[in-house]
Amino acid sequence: MSTFLTGDALNDAIDNIITDTKKFLFITSPFIKLDDHFRERFDLIKNNPSIYLQIMFGKNENDFYRSVRTEDLEYFKTFPNVSIIYEPRLHAKSYSNENNGIVTSMNLYDYSAENNVEYGIWFGRTKLAEKVYEVHLDNHYKILEESAHCLFIKRPVFKTAIFGLSKNYTKSETLLDLFDSFDPSDSEYERIVYQDIDVISLDEKDLVPVLKSRSEKRSEMELKTQKESSQESPSHGYCIRTGEQIAFNPSQPLSKNAYYEWLEWKNMDYRENFCHLTGNRSYHRNSMRFPILDNNFQNEDIWN
Repeated sequence: MSTFLTGDALNDAIDNIITDTKKFLFITSPFIKLDDHFRERFDLIKNNPSIYLQIMFGKNENDFYRSVRTEDLEYFKTFPNVSIIYEPRLHAKSYSNENNGIVTSMNLYDYSAENNVEYGIWFGRTKLAEKVYEVHLDNHYKILEESAHCLFIKRPVFKTAIFGLSKNYTKSETLLDLFDSFDPSDSEYERIVYQDIDVISLDEKDLVPVLKSRSEKRSEMELKTQKESSQESPSHGYCIRTGEQIAFNPSQPLSKNAYYEWLEWKNMDYRENFCHLTGNRSYHRNSMRFPILDNNFQNEDIWN
């Protein structure tokens, strides 16, 4: 189902996309200027490290600060789980979370919300409109891969509790910050591709070595033995890149052809398309490292 919106109905729908977010929020807007109204809504999700925020802005190739104010960039950089992307050719505007999306003429700009005549199409992630939702996300990731410049990435760091049954947020780590050095006119400049360096999250053990006690090791081994004896592995799984049915093996979650394709770069954190266990679309929330959605199974860097 899709709905045409304009005026206050469009403003309210964009507000709801932001405030109803539970997993991820993609903002695509060539120009960004936040007023108190927009900040109030972003503040509701600002301190939740489980919500991934991605900002894509553009235009003004010689000075991208004409597209977004420094104070607004600094505000977004305070989020615990955020990526900021620059696309110099960007003219499209869209807002989407894990359930709904809007393609519109309206920038994330206070003047546009208050003064301009703007149109938009709202679509939900339902059976009737899921194709629109999927095509929108696929094109979004195509831009990220083919032409956009990744400028800033910050990811949450989690500490895994005993037995690996839960994770606790400890802090966030900045993986990339190019705002002070970004200069595409420099002959030595190389575009940073979002998919090449992004990760879903960090585990504290990747930053600080964690030594487990003997009792913790014994308990983990006992739990692992119990799980292995009480659960049988599924008879089949799905290729995380193509979605085709293959043998269930989280350590090798790619079909033969997809695996040879993956070997060219060997990027454990390259975001894939399908959950290895269920075959459901992952919308780029899994990877070779984490092939199963919402599961703590993790492959190490052992690929040859």
